[in-house]
Amino acid sequence: MGVQTIRTNSVLLAFAAGIALAAVAAAAQEPLAEGAGSGVAPPLAALQERARERSPRLGELARRLAAAREEIAPAGALAAPMAEVRLVNMSLGRWLVGSDPMSMIETGVRQELPYPGKRAARRAVAAAAAETLAAEYHAAAQALARDLTALYARLWALDAEAPLLAQAEELYALLAATAAARYAAGEGDQAALLAVQLAISELAERRVALAGERAAVAAELRGLADLPPGEPFGRVESLPEPAPLAGDLVATAAERAPEVALRRAELAGAARREEVARLDLRPDFALAGGIGWRGSDDPALLLGLGVELPIGRRHRQEPLRRAAAERVAAAGEAHRAAALTARAEAERLLAAWERTAAQLRLFDEALLPQSAAAFDAARASYLATRGDFSPVVESARRWLDLRVRRAGLVAERLTLRAALAALLDEPTLPATGAGDRP
Repeated sequence: MGVQTIRTNSVLLAFAAGIALAAVAAAAQEPLAEGAGSGVAPPLAALQERARERSPRLGELARRLAAAREEIAPAGALAAPMAEVRLVNMSLGRWLVGSDPMSMIETGVRQELPYPGKRAARRAVAAAAAETLAAEYHAAAQALARDLTALYARLWALDAEAPLLAQAEELYALLAATAAARYAAGEGDQAALLAVQLAISELAERRVALAGERAAVAAELRGLADLPPGEPFGRVESLPEPAPLAGDLVATAAERAPEVALRRAELAGAARREEVARLDLRPDFALAGGIGWRGSDDPALLLGLGVELPIGRRHRQEPLRRAAAERVAAAGEAHRAAALTARAEAERLLAAWERTAAQLRLFDEALLPQSAAAFDAARASYLATRGDFSPVVESARRWLDLRVRRAGLVAERLTLRAALAALLDEPTLPATGAGDRP
């Protein structure tokens, strides 16, 4: 290769290195994504409160619950009394009212009286329907808080990655400048400069992907919290510290999980409907009273007591009672299935919680300090010996990857704790202060 060719290649590669450095500087000055650089995100507790207040699903369930509670008292009310007027005339061809003591015009009131216990049983059915809706509302509120916490934690992890990318870009910029200077002086090879340029391009691609992912997560958060579409969502600076775990969480989940409570309420409602079906086998009564007008004679006092004849009642009601009993059994199986599912989910979440705790200890005690030491050693070796450049780039990539993975684990830990809180019917946010920061 001639001297002129070497000089031309040196100029071109140095020019390429300058372009790469300019790209790094420009990328470092750009905001991460839509609105990420426009301020600080609202606290998670404030977002959860807003989401609870403005959630259409919770609003719907609250209205249905209010309507169900209004229906409890009327469910056991007596039927409206019936006013009656009747003519008793002891002849078909002559008007005898007033001249015959047995002929009269009767006026009275008739009141239907359900069999004792039926009214209370019907009120209990209506109350059970309200209790079921209350359990459904609570389950939806817990799920909303859990989902919002997971999105907020994910956004924190993405925002924690942004400064790590900036640090890596600065490191690569220094390495690119060193490699370009060496190559221009004839002391380095082309492979080193190309390797660092490739690493810079990979960082630029990751920044673009990070911006897109953040925009998607922020959009989901705006939907859950009913924020205006496209409103910039500021940087998430910290996450609350997850509350510690205590007690037999598996047994607690099988007993207190919102889904279990909902199925328990449905079981209670089915049992109360079965009681109504059983009582419907009993006859109802009627009480009547009135006065008979007999012209010049004294008015007649009329009193009556009626009882429903059981003709065909058992044939009609017994299948309904058996159907109600089957629904009780079905609701019992659904309750048992929900308890088993909650128990299994608690075991899964606890295993994941312990796994993330162990991984975070390894990251903090070994992987992060070791990766930093490995990068420093590789860079020092390259600067001192003018040796192979690939270990420097590889150690820098590992340094970045491990710190991004740790941020993901911190977000996963809070997500798991929120899922456990929802499963155990606990508040999804602890009373402690801020936890991890990027």
